[in-house]
Amino acid sequence: MKKLLATLPLLALLSCTGIPPQHALSHFDWTEPADPQGEKPETWNGVEKPIVTFGSTDVRYPRATPCAAAVTDQTTLTGWRGEKVSAQAVISAPAAVGGLTCTVGDFVADNGAKLPGIARARFVKYVVSDRFLTDQPCGARPENNPAHLEADLLDEAASCDVPARSTRPVWITVDIPRDATPGRYTAPVAVKGEGVAETLTLHLNVTERTLPAPSEWTYTSTCGSIRRPWPAPKG
Repeated sequence: MKKLLATLPLLALLSCTGIPPQHALSHFDWTEPADPQGEKPETWNGVEKPIVTFGSTDVRYPRATPCAAAVTDQTTLTGWRGEKVSAQAVISAPAAVGGLTCTVGDFVADNGAKLPGIARARFVKYVVSDRFLTDQPCGARPENNPAHLEADLLDEAASCDVPARSTRPVWITVDIPRDATPGRYTAPVAVKGEGVAETLTLHLNVTERTLPAPSEWTYTSTCGSIRRPWPAPKG
């Protein structure tokens, strides 16, 4: 079985355009597959209410088990002007949650300055994959490499139904404007659905540096490999 699609960080960086409306329809008209490893209802013992927290962007949270990370209702991102930065929220539901939504509000500085409409939240969907093998990244997969679910796709759907005893990550992308005033901004992240009404807090530190547009980047080839000299910061 071959590896499906790209990794979450790559998917989060694919778009070079502005933030689309959050009411956009899902691009994935399909049903998520069953977990080849089976469900794990025993791991939900003692989880009596939904867990709503920020997680790590370096972790692919399993669908069948509750989020085991320490619960936190706020996190901080830091980026250059013109840069995209990301956060990940995680919702673990012991009971079914219908119509789950995640909405990021405007970023507001201490002096009242606003960065409106620069963030979007997308539900992370699961695909069937197998363990990546460094010694065999391509080709036929060995029989002893079992399939499992992998958090991978980013869905533009405005809402998502979360089955009982399942986890649903939400990928949040923040597109920092090139003309943003450096400073610290704060935005609310509202997570709502049947039986869920939580607000997380997302902080954003905008530095004084400006990331040049991709058209201004330069590429050179050295010993058959491509190297991209990082452009000098502006400002």
